[in-house]
Amino acid sequence: MTITRNPDVMAWLGDAADDMTDEQIVEFHKAWDEIFELFTDDEDEQNELLTSAHLAITHGIDLESARLGREALRWLVVEAVQRGMSEVEAAQRAGVDRSTVRRWLGK
Repeated sequence: MTITRNPDVMAWLGDAADDMTDEQIVEFHKAWDEIFELFTDDEDEQNELLTSAHLAITHGIDLESARLGREALRWLVVEAVQRGMSEVEAAQRAGVDRSTVRRWLGK
């Protein structure tokens, strides 16, 4: 199969592209286009979403497994706070808002 490879996409992927199938690269190109269409002026958001897209595509993560991952994250955060980690630190490490941590703790 011959696929068109956007040089910007391939540069962003770097060596990670070597471990991707042609189908995954095509799927990532589509994600790239969608992300840059939705978040035209927010480079930080673009990079976060590109990283998430790469992980989802290369690891076969779908909505169900993402939900399960979030449930595991919730447990890990609750456990960390119960063992003495501050809510603020747990929120930062988990990449969620402190109010989310408090809600997970039943506060």
